[in-house]
Order: sequence, then C-alpha cells, then structure tokens
Amino acid sequence: MASRNAVLKLYRNLIRESKKWSAYNYREYALRKVKHEFQESKTLQDDKLIADCYKKGLENLEIIKRQVVLSDLYSTRPLISRMATRLSERKKIHSLLKVTFSSATVFAGTCMYQGNEKFYNQVLMPLVKLVDPEIAHNLAVTAAKWGFISEPKTPDSSALNQKVFGLKFSNPVGMAAGFDKQGEAIKGLTKMGFGFVEIGSVTPNPQPGNPKPRVFRLIEDKAIINRYGFNSEGHEAVYQRLLDLRSDSSFTGIIGVNLGKNKTSTDPVADYVEGVKKFSDVADYLVINVSSPNTEGLRDLQGKEHLEKLLSSINSIRQSMKSNPPLLLKLAPDLTNNQRQDVADVIQKSKCKVDGLILSNTTISRRDLSSEHKNETGGLSGAPLTDLSTDLIADMYKRTNGKIPIIGVGGIFSGKDAFDKIKAGASLIQIYTSNLTEPFVLMRNNALQTKHIYAEQNLSDRMALVNSDNRSPDSVELKGINGSNSSPPAWADALEETQYILSRLKIKLDSLIELHGRHLTRPTLDDTSQEERQMEQLTREIGRAFSSGHRQVQTVKAAARHETRHAEKQLAMSAVLALSSALQDLGIRYRTAQNNYIQQLNSREERNRPFFGEDRMLPDISMDSWPGESPSNEINDQFWQPRQQQKQETVLLMLEDAEESMRQAVEREQEVTHIVQSIADLNHIFKDLATMVHDQGSILDRIDYNIEHTQGQVHEGYQQLKKADSYQRANRKLYCIFILAAAIILLSFLFVLFKT
Repeated sequence: MASRNAVLKLYRNLIRESKKWSAYNYREYALRKVKHEFQESKTLQDDKLIADCYKKGLENLEIIKRQVVLSDLYSTRPLISRMATRLSERKKIHSLLKVTFSSATVFAGTCMYQGNEKFYNQVLMPLVKLVDPEIAHNLAVTAAKWGFISEPKTPDSSALNQKVFGLKFSNPVGMAAGFDKQGEAIKGLTKMGFGFVEIGSVTPNPQPGNPKPRVFRLIEDKAIINRYGFNSEGHEAVYQRLLDLRSDSSFTGIIGVNLGKNKTSTDPVADYVEGVKKFSDVADYLVINVSSPNTEGLRDLQGKEHLEKLLSSINSIRQSMKSNPPLLLKLAPDLTNNQRQDVADVIQKSKCKVDGLILSNTTISRRDLSSEHKNETGGLSGAPLTDLSTDLIADMYKRTNGKIPIIGVGGIFSGKDAFDKIKAGASLIQIYTSNLTEPFVLMRNNALQTKHIYAEQNLSDRMALVNSDNRSPDSVELKGINGSNSSPPAWADALEETQYILSRLKIKLDSLIELHGRHLTRPTLDDTSQEERQMEQLTREIGRAFSSGHRQVQTVKAAARHETRHAEKQLAMSAVLALSSALQDLGIRYRTAQNNYIQQLNSREERNRPFFGEDRMLPDISMDSWPGESPSNEINDQFWQPRQQQKQETVLLMLEDAEESMRQAVEREQEVTHIVQSIADLNHIFKDLATMVHDQGSILDRIDYNIEHTQGQVHEGYQQLKKADSYQRANRKLYCIFILAAAIILLSFLFVLFKT
C-alpha cells in the first residue's frame, strides 16, 4: 500500500520532469495539471484512494518522460530557425570578421615561421612600414623574443666558423647593439641563425632616453635616423636577464654587452668602470661605446687624452678581476685622419690595450639623401653608411697593422655587403638597420650568401680574403676621382676637419636658437642668469668655430694652388666652393637668429619701459658682421664665380634633378607593383575565406536537413506507435468477440445435446 509521503514525493518528481519540457505551452499545461492533482492528493484520507492516486501518478510520470523526449526532437528545428532569424546583419559581419582575422593570423604566422620571402616582401613589410618606426622596432624585438621567426633549415657550414678573441663563432654574422637594448630576445635571435648577439647600450641607472618621436625611416635611401639617447632599464635589470639565460643549459650562444654612460652623469669613466665590473661574469665580450651622437659630449671621449684616461682606468680594474672577457671599442665613422691615428696610437699602448674594434657607429653626415626626414637630428644608419664604414675598416686595419680584430657594422643588406667588409679587414660583421627596413629572412640568409661567395672565390679563410683584396694590410690605398689608385691629397685632412667643424657648428646653432626661444618666452622677473651664461658661452664657441672653419678653408685653398694634378686641383676648388657656401649659409642663419633675438628683446624692453623707467636695458648691437674673424674677401670672391660657371652649374643641377625624378618614378612604379601584388594575394586570401564560409553554410544546411529528416522519422514512428496501439485495442475486441462466439456455440451445442 502506497503511503502519503510516497505520493507527495512522486508528484514532486512529476513537477521536476514537467519543467524539462522544452515546448513552453505544453510545459505550462502539464505543470498546471500535475500541480492540481498534487493539491488534490493532499486531501485524500482513504488508503485505496491514495493507492489509486500513486498508480495514476506513475502512469503520468512515464507519459511525461516520453513527451519530454519527443518535445525536444520536435523543437530542435524551430530553435535553429529562431536562432538564425535573431542573428542580425551586424552579428553576421562580426562573425565574418572574426573568421577572417583568425584565418589571416594563422596564415601570417605560418608564413613567418616558414620564412616565406614572398610573404615578407609583398605583404608583411609594406604593412610594417605603415606603423610608427619605434613601434615596429618593439614588435620586431617581441617577435624575436617569442620565436615567431623560424630557425634556419640548414646548419652553419664549417667554412663560416671563426675563432676571434678566443671565442668560437659558428658564423661571422651577428646582431648589432641597438636592436635588443634590454637583453630580452637573445635566445630567439641566436636560434634565428645569428653567430652572436650584442645587446645595449646599457647604462648604470635606468633612463628613458630622448623624447619621442626619435626614430625616422628614410625609405628612399634605405636608411634610418635615430636619436634614442641610450634608453635603458639599467645595469641591474639587464644583469638579471643575462644571469637567468646563463643558467639555461640549452643556451650556448655568444653574448656581447655594449656599455654606455648616463645622460646626467658627471663622471663618464666611473660609469664604464661600473659596467665592466657588473657584466664581466655574464658577458662573452664587453664594448665601450664612445661614439653615439645622441648623448651630448659622448663623442668627445674619442679624443686622445680622454680616451687614454678612460681605457687606462678600465684596464687597471680588469687586472684585479677574476673574470676578464675581451674588451672592444666602438668608434664613429666621422673621425678625421688625425683623430683615427690618435685612436690607433692610444689603443696600441699596453696600459690602454683593447682586444678589438667595432667599426662603425652611426654617422652625423647627410650626403646625397632624398627622403622626407633627411634633416632630422640623430645618427644615420643604413645604406648611406656602407662605404663610410668599409673605408674606416680598411683604414684602421692598416693603422693597427692588422693586429687588432675588427667587427664591421654599417649598411649591410646582403651577403655581398658583408663580404666586402670582411675583405676590408673585418673578422666578424654585425647587422642592425636592415632588420628594420628589410625582412628578417634576408638577414638570416646573409651567412648563407657569404658562404657561397667563399666557395666562388675558392678561398678557405678570412686572411686569404683580406690578402686578396686591393686594401691589404701593406697597401691600403684610396681611389682618386679618375678611378686610379693614389695616396690621399695633402688637403684631405683639412677638408675632413672642416666638415666636422660644420657639423658641430650646426648643432651649436640649433642649441643657441633653442635657448633664445626659451629665454624670450620666460617672464621678465625670472632669474635667467644661467641661460644668459649658456648663450654667452655658445656664442663664443660659435665664433671660434667660424674662425676655425675659415682657416681650414684657406688651408684647402692654399693646398689647391700647389696641386699639380688638374683633376685633384679641380676637386679641391670645388670643395672650397662647397665649404664657403656652407659657411656663408650658417653665417646668415646665425646673424638672422641674433637679429631676431635682439629685436624681440628690444620690443619687450619697449613694452616694459612704462613700468621700469626710461633707462635702456640693452645696448645697441649690430649683427652685420661675421662672428669671430671677418671672412676674407678672397673667399667671397671665390664663392661668386663668373656667370658662365653659374649657368653650367645650373644645367648640371637640372640634369641631376631629372635623373633623380626618373629614379623616383622607377621606385614608385616598383612600389605600386608590389602593392598590386599584395592586393592580389589578399584577394586570394579572401576568396579562400569566402569558400570556408560557404562550406560552413553547407554544413549548417546538412545539419538542418538531418534534424528535419529525424523529425520526420520520429513523427512516422509516433504514427506507427499510434497505429499499433489501435491494432492492439482492436485485437483485444476481436479476442472478446471470439470468446463470446465460442461460448455461444458451446452453449448452443450443449442446449441441443441436452434437449435431444
């Protein structure tokens, strides 16, 4: 006999099962019916009625379970239909964009990992050039850090192995300092195939570097101008990264640490000594960087006295250290011949000894540039640096008699460029700018290209290459303008010195103009004595620079008069013209700046006179003369050539402009071709994506068809169940009729039998 508690529990199960019914209308009807019966069951007192209620509840429970299954099957297609109708156009577009973005990401990642050169040249690099250069630089470091670039498919040949500074390099191609400044991507760069990685420059204390923007692409010139200014996380942060990397037993690469000084440091020697102490136990070699143009006063350390003091202090510390990695010195390409000889003399002294040179850093010269940002302040690297760097390598190789190993860096865009530097005297080479202007894959292939050139030359080692070049250690010669080999002219040093003076003069003029503007915008009552002293000092320095420049021009002019060869005499006179023009332009700019400054000061004085009295605050100053010495009439006469020569120069300039226009037109045509090809490739990608979307639609259609087909089969099965149920009921009726008929026949037979 069923108890009241069992009935209550059963109806609770009925309510729970009814709630699972997916069809809303049927579910509500079933719930109302079950709840009504549930309420009635609470009032029952008779045990028989309770038992009947329990039995009825069990039957209802079985019916509801069957209805739940059928309801779910019947409601599947309407549910999909409702979902499809609810999906708005915006959601469809979002869905398509997600699929497109995901597919493009997978495609790009696959191409990057496989090193697909076509993808790099026609898709990735045109897109990267649309991004801010510094952001692109950081993305490149991140890609190298996380190993997004695949490893070389072939190992380095033994022909590329080099043993320099007592270290064994798998190939002579390394990553230059400035790319991975904080030592984050050393492992990834080594896996990419670089024989060694130099990080930095690293300063003792963290510093942000110069204000942004500070990196500029010169696409037409295949170059970059940067003025980062030693942005560094400091010794401690970089040291911890290197310590963690050294604890990884799987890493066997060679690491160089480039050391710099802080911008606000008052003792540069102490900064470099601290760096040598800090990194000696984690670096394979150390680099003293005294050649960056982006830190004020740094290049002055290349001077003979400063350099001797710096290197002697470092070497005295190194003698007392347990770990003593090789020490290298990085120089600028803008050194004059006298400065180069001074450096060579210093580094060959025992107390100032270095184990190698890195030639060279970026240049401050701006020769034959055509890009938009060519006049930006900073160091220029890339293709314009190729010849400057190679010539410096050959020259310093001769001056040091080939005794000091050299790492060549600057303007390397192919295996041939690297090979030229090795022929000039470099033991190893480094790459930097090409990583930002060209695809990674080309950089990774430089070692392979160099190996092929080794085979073509049929030379097995670097010394054979150097001795085979016309710039061997015993005969480093310069080529004259006629193409034949000749010694440098007597006025070459004066010319280089003048160019250096002009570059420094331009920087000082910029600083003076900036001080003028700052002084004029400050309130009159502020203490401006410090700025006035700075302006006074800069004015004196500019005057001395103009005087020195005039003397150097006169030296070149005097040497040109005694030149016996017509070609070199003509070259010297052209140099005098160019230098005189540059000096005159700078003088005009200086006088204009000073006049504007005086006029604005006088104007401010006039405005302030009603408040401070009638006394004049400034003397009358005439700025019609040159600073320092007055220029000689000979220079002005030399500059103003006869009208015929001016016409010839005008024609030559027009021809040069025409050639430049043709070259730019060809470059634009090539760029347009690349863009068209990129668009075509993207079109193919979108076609593939459209095919994928169409296939997904086909899959949904097949699912819809299967659901509809299943619904039809279930409906047909349900009809068959109903028919079977009706057959079963009909069979029960026939069975009863048969029994009744048999009974009637039996009774009739008995009746007849008994009657007879």
